[in-house]
Amino acid sequence: MNFFTTNDLLGRVGPFNKCIDYTIWYILLAVLTAAFIWFLNKNKRNHVNLVKYSLIATWAIAVTVDIIKIIVSVSTKSFVWNGSLPLYICSIFMYAMPFAIWGKSKFKDIGCTYVCTIGLFGAIMNYIIPSVTYDYSLLSFWGLHTTIYHSMLLVAPFIMLCTGYTRLSFRNIGWTFLGFVCLTLPVVAIDYIIPADYMYFRTAETTSVGIVMNIASATGYFWPVLMYLGYAIVQVVMTGLIVGVNEVCVSINKAINNSNVELPTTESNKEEKKEIIK
Repeated sequence: MNFFTTNDLLGRVGPFNKCIDYTIWYILLAVLTAAFIWFLNKNKRNHVNLVKYSLIATWAIAVTVDIIKIIVSVSTKSFVWNGSLPLYICSIFMYAMPFAIWGKSKFKDIGCTYVCTIGLFGAIMNYIIPSVTYDYSLLSFWGLHTTIYHSMLLVAPFIMLCTGYTRLSFRNIGWTFLGFVCLTLPVVAIDYIIPADYMYFRTAETTSVGIVMNIASATGYFWPVLMYLGYAIVQVVMTGLIVGVNEVCVSINKAINNSNVELPTTESNKEEKKEIIK
């Protein structure tokens, strides 16, 4: 049972050594993801189906490992109602992906926008501020769970954006955020009824950031409103960054293609080519 209960199966101590394990994994994940996206873009014949099946796979893996996490929590008697339910900000990935995969028109746009903005931001923050990394090694159940789950949160949006499955637009921000609010309002109620701190809506203690916890304590019941404002800002900023990067890439691609276009041959061009040869 050490695999499920000890904080470091291999006996490696200190957050630095553990971070090395996770860093190596994410570097490997980046390489594999880039290679896989290259394969998807090269396979023109089955491109659409392969992209969709790939997204289904990322969603299925995330759901499976989270179900296993709950089963293990119950079996090891570590399940708690105020911390073990799939109601975290990263958990919404599981609920948004079906809209992104099978949704039509506006529903697909809402699902994709969430996965590629707030969802991607949560995955990146898990890597920058890895709470589990400091408590568990990569080769323990909890380390593997958080690594595999958040890896799917990273892979899915990159597949969506790099294969052309979706293209973010500021027009979808309002509808996406409205859906986010409707989905998470019950979480706010749960936080105050249990009590708990899912999605940081009550005390923000699970952020482990002193200044954030102090603001949450000082603002009281107004804190959830500030959290929603924060999530809205994250969505706008992430959308702006992705749209901006996409426009830069398109401009560079156009410039490269234009530079490769051979100009029509004229008498002046012939003279210029002769001068260059000389």
